[in-house]
Amino acid sequence: MMEKGSIVIKDLTIDFYINGELTNIIKQGNCVFPTGRITAVVGESGSGKSVLGQAILGDLPANAVASGEVLYECNNMLAMSSEECMEMYGKIMALVPQLPEEAFSPMKTIYAHIRDALEGAGVVRASCIRHLFADRVAYSLAGAALEGFGFTDIDRILSSYPHELSGGMLQRVLCAMVTYIKPQWIIADEPTKGLDEINRQLVIKNLKNMYENSGSSMIIITHDMKLAQKLCHCIIRMQEGKLYVESR
Repeated sequence: MMEKGSIVIKDLTIDFYINGELTNIIKQGNCVFPTGRITAVVGESGSGKSVLGQAILGDLPANAVASGEVLYECNNMLAMSSEECMEMYGKIMALVPQLPEEAFSPMKTIYAHIRDALEGAGVVRASCIRHLFADRVAYSLAGAALEGFGFTDIDRILSSYPHELSGGMLQRVLCAMVTYIKPQWIIADEPTKGLDEINRQLVIKNLKNMYENSGSSMIIITHDMKLAQKLCHCIIRMQEGKLYVESR
């Protein structure tokens, strides 16, 4: 019997309509993402690994045609409506995107982003979030989340807008938010792509910190085999749309 909380991929096939023709991306894939573990999905660009991540999140584009099952707690993510998938997002599933700046609104401060995430996850009550006491609680929680990822100038960071922080700092903010919300699953998409060795090691440290402190299971989508071998318990390799489970 599969352990409760695992993600199970059964006979997953995904095609995309491109210029009026169907192009196959994933070919009858089968695998399991075990709960409580870090699993890497590795492969070259175009191998289908990011599409697999979209399928797990229930966020395939409109031109995708999918069959098979992506099962979490007996729920097939492919059969759920976009509204149902959105209800799961942040509480059950959370995404750390490749470009962290894309996850932030330029019109909101870092504190507003963290406060909204805490509200959406039910950590603070939406009905009273604007009340003075509740806002102080949310501010304190936001500060504690940032401290866990090495920030010291908390007030400045919380009052900053996204464009005032570097990409590396924004990724740490995202990791802090996700860690405090404690979703069941975290998906990190190409977290080390394009980084030099110093920043690459910092990201690996952040991911490890996030896993150890959130209690969440994690999927890392990457082309970085060194990252996969250093940080992950399981590896799923994708090549030309096919899934191969590699033992470690």
